[in-house]
Amino acid sequence: MKVQKIFTVIVLLLLIMGSLSTMVKATVTVQIGAGDKRTLKEGEEVTITIRASEISEGEDGINTFGGKLVYDETIFEKVTASSFSGQNNWSIAYNDEETDKKGTFLATVNTGATKAQVIGTVTLKVKTNLKSTSTKVQFTELSTVGENTINLGKIDVEFNITGTAKDETPNTSTGDKENNTNNGNKKPNNTNNGTNKIVVGDNSVKKDNTVSNKNLPQTGVQNTIIYIAIGTSAIIAVIAFIQFKKNNLIK
Repeated sequence: MKVQKIFTVIVLLLLIMGSLSTMVKATVTVQIGAGDKRTLKEGEEVTITIRASEISEGEDGINTFGGKLVYDETIFEKVTASSFSGQNNWSIAYNDEETDKKGTFLATVNTGATKAQVIGTVTLKVKTNLKSTSTKVQFTELSTVGENTINLGKIDVEFNITGTAKDETPNTSTGDKENNTNNGNKKPNNTNNGTNKIVVGDNSVKKDNTVSNKNLPQTGVQNTIIYIAIGTSAIIAVIAFIQFKKNNLIK
């Protein structure tokens, strides 16, 4: 009884180890790139190669490879199914329709691939009248299918774009010169009512004539003082004259 239990446990351990061994062997390496091509000019085409290597996926290898192509449509012309080309008996289908599946591609082969080989290529063409910039062509949601499905994540291919378009900045220098010339030729507006402080004759701090006039002599006050002085002098003269007469009569 004990021997039977031990035998059963050993069998189960062997099965588990065998399954783990199979999982470890289920590997594949995918390389996506354009060789040494890193700089692109306007109107230039670039071919990106999709390669599988180090395939450890059972006896039959892999028979399906897929993912999603993501690129800047303002830099590259539209990618279509004809932009893809299968290699080594691989066929590639690409969805360029305006749906949620846009950009997805699927490569298949009838006989599984067990050795390193090129799956296919995709060619992109740079648009014209571009500014110099950098961009990425992304291959996302990558996976292969054989005895197992292996998720490979994403791969980015970076490019520098050499464009001919210049930054359009408004040239206001001519207009500024004309405005400065006009302002320099403008004569002071002496009839300004004080509300427009841009006029040359009234461009600085505004003075208050009412305040400054407090220190100026007032003509009406000055005349009154003169009259009072004359009247007082006359009265004093009359009193002096009368007093003089009295003194002469007493003598």
